[in-house]
Amino acid sequence: MKLVFPELSRPIEFKEDKVQVLVLEEPTLFRSVIADIYRQCAGEGGVCVLSEKDTPIPFSKNAEIISSFIPFELNRKTLLNKIISAMEKISVNERFFLQTSEVLSSVERLVSDISYELSGEFECEKISTASLLKAVGIRIHEEPELSLSKVLDYMELVREYDREKLFIFVNLHSYFAVKEINVFYSTLLSHKYKALLIESHEHKRQPSEEIRTIDVDLCEIG
Repeated sequence: MKLVFPELSRPIEFKEDKVQVLVLEEPTLFRSVIADIYRQCAGEGGVCVLSEKDTPIPFSKNAEIISSFIPFELNRKTLLNKIISAMEKISVNERFFLQTSEVLSSVERLVSDISYELSGEFECEKISTASLLKAVGIRIHEEPELSLSKVLDYMELVREYDREKLFIFVNLHSYFAVKEINVFYSTLLSHKYKALLIESHEHKRQPSEEIRTIDVDLCEIG
């Protein structure tokens, strides 16, 4: 997988032995690149290009950009919908089909019985496993404290229930100590996650990093 935009002389290539860090010291460029990636992750067009085997691929399906760490939420709507979809598939397998059918029928009878206690005529759409799961408020258990292990938990859940993605972190170095960052890097590389750190200024270079910098004069270094 590669990422490129007009100000880069060559693409950023995601490798299994290095964590890619892009430092954009010029504020206007920093802002425009982040905004462009956000728009494309939301399904809009843009100038940044993500590719696989030199074929462009959409950001909306293959990347996530994360710039908010306080609070950092595991319970994001898109991920919860994927988890509910996985639960729905399990609910109709031969182990759970009968139990699922009984519960859905029971809920429909309950709603019908309650409606008879009211004046007027009422009807409800046929209940589904997905609507029932959403109604009970399925949530991922999460600790309130910010930690990089929580970020890794989120990445693993996305990999498990959605798909392999590029995770783009904005100013991650500003939130965590070097020791924490290096432990995070070790896990990224051992689990073969694709990640890009976009920073507004360079921090002390770490052994696991491959850094590309565009300075305030728009000169590329690295």
